[in-house]
Amino acid sequence: MRVFENRHLSIDYFDEKSYFKVVRISSEELDDESYKELMLEWREQIEYYTPLIQLVSYLNYYTPIPPRMQIWISENLVKPSFEVGMQKVAFIISRDLYVQISVEQTMKESSGEKLSVKYFDNEIDAEKWLFEI
Repeated sequence: MRVFENRHLSIDYFDEKSYFKVVRISSEELDDESYKELMLEWREQIEYYTPLIQLVSYLNYYTPIPPRMQIWISENLVKPSFEVGMQKVAFIISRDLYVQISVEQTMKESSGEKLSVKYFDNEIDAEKWLFEI
């Protein structure tokens, strides 16, 4: 079921698997306040639906996350995710090295041992890993 969508992001929730599928639709660069608003909407959906696993597709996203935003995202999106019980996150990342590094740095800031995170280049492998028991 689609729980959120705008021109930058879509979020689908699959109740039977307690699964979020998040897709960055646009690679348009946002100013800090617009980016924060988008991340807070994402967090609001996580806190409402409390998914255990999440797939995040950045295949269409070619803008690295600036260092100033990495810490903010860690504190305001990643940390609240594992606080509501999220256990695994699979990222599908564009082949852009700078985007990949910025996403990995953001996740390392706060996930630690509390959240299992893995990076993929396709959805099939990502979902296979997410749904492993």
